[in-house]
Amino acid sequence: KQAIKSFQEEITRDTDNIDAYIKLGMLYRETGEAVRASRIHNELTLRRELTPGQQLEIWKELALDFVAREDTDSALNWLRKLLAEDKHNSAARRLYLELLESRGEWREAFDVLKKLATGEEESQNSHLALIRTEEARQYFNKGEGKKGRLLCKEALKLDSKCSPAYLLIGQSYVEEDRSVEGVEFWEK
Repeated sequence: KQAIKSFQEEITRDTDNIDAYIKLGMLYRETGEAVRASRIHNELTLRRELTPGQQLEIWKELALDFVAREDTDSALNWLRKLLAEDKHNSAARRLYLELLESRGEWREAFDVLKKLATGEEESQNSHLALIRTEEARQYFNKGEGKKGRLLCKEALKLDSKCSPAYLLIGQSYVEEDRSVEGVEFWEK
């Protein structure tokens, strides 16, 4: 409460202090007032004197505000805008990936993760394989076993130890009365 009061006093003294407005919005979000935070951050987007860095910071804060408001569509829109201008922002890309995964948008999540540059190639491949497997699961649920199996095989190329891919392939064969082939996959 004291920090909020301090920032309110600061912006009353200096209405051009963009950073104080950004921080005030952050504080409101952190205290559960995400609607108020998004209003402050959104009003900042109308300012003409923003530096490119401030603009990107505001877009990031708006995405976080909308995450807090559980408005994933708006959060994704702000993250897309941010990533269009700052393609190398790995924190924004990770949040974008998290939101896509939470919505079950596996194909786009796969593409986003693939673009994330990390030194942990093995764990990245494991994550990519799991995302591809979840995408395959959607095809299996729609009765499109062949498409699902192809995606699971892609997952296995990324991570040969991806057990959910083996299980799904085997299960799809069994459901298609091809039990022998299903058991072969389960034994791998």
